[in-house]
Amino acid sequence: MTTAAKNLTAALALASAGFRTFPARAIYNPATQRWNKPPCIQNWQSLATDDPGQITRWWRQYPNAIPAILAEQFIVIDADRHPDSPDGIAALTGLVKLFEEWPDHPVVHTPSNGEHHYFGQPNPALGNRTGLLPPGIDVRGVGGFVIGPGAMLPDGTEWRLPQNHSTDLPTLPAWLERMVRADESLQTRISEFTSESITARKERYAEAALQGGIAEVKNAPRGSRNTVLNNVAYRLGRMIARGWLDRNRVKDGLLRAAYQLKNEDGVIAVRATIKSGLDAGWHKPHPDLVDRKWGGE
Repeated sequence: MTTAAKNLTAALALASAGFRTFPARAIYNPATQRWNKPPCIQNWQSLATDDPGQITRWWRQYPNAIPAILAEQFIVIDADRHPDSPDGIAALTGLVKLFEEWPDHPVVHTPSNGEHHYFGQPNPALGNRTGLLPPGIDVRGVGGFVIGPGAMLPDGTEWRLPQNHSTDLPTLPAWLERMVRADESLQTRISEFTSESITARKERYAEAALQGGIAEVKNAPRGSRNTVLNNVAYRLGRMIARGWLDRNRVKDGLLRAAYQLKNEDGVIAVRATIKSGLDAGWHKPHPDLVDRKWGGE
């Protein structure tokens, strides 16, 4: 079976299972050595369908497409595993060990050796957000999509469901839902996972670093803005790894500060630079602060 035929077969199987499906492109980015997977069609949120006739027509129009499915009735915990990036599978394994609640559920193995964990949506439903989850773990929910199991890339790698996989779709565990919703009451327990005790001094130090970094990005001269943004993100990522700063707050602050670079390179490139810097910093946590030495009596 050709790659095109396999992807059409996978798309029809997903539709038959009740998943709203649409075609996505598989575009290899040699700079990042990763596959980008943008939709082939506009308004995919509303046009995604389980109608086999429409799906077949789409694949005639886009024969090299891979099947994407709308994340609406389910939520996917996407644990990534890329070279030189945080290990999402290891991070998720550590959280599961900490919270000790992990019902049997479908798990799809991705071409990049990552994992897609499928759960039923809680009420109210969740969208695409990471909340308090560590780097390497993303969430796909309402307003998002994932590539469906059975899809095949041009290089022959697939999104695979293992044999004897679970067919149940349990509700997202309560502790994981609270992490995605950024429930601050979990912060104490998460600190056990990071083995960190956050003092007022560390918080003040990190806050000063954040505000200084934002100012540095805003005032960076043309030609060095991307380098400055990456360096600042890296420094702050080291503090995120210690639990001194919230990743989403840092990300949003840097994105706003990099308004000049967004005009030059585009928001997608700026987001990628921020993510790269934060992820690299996460791998090298900030050292403990040196105790102050006071002279005299």
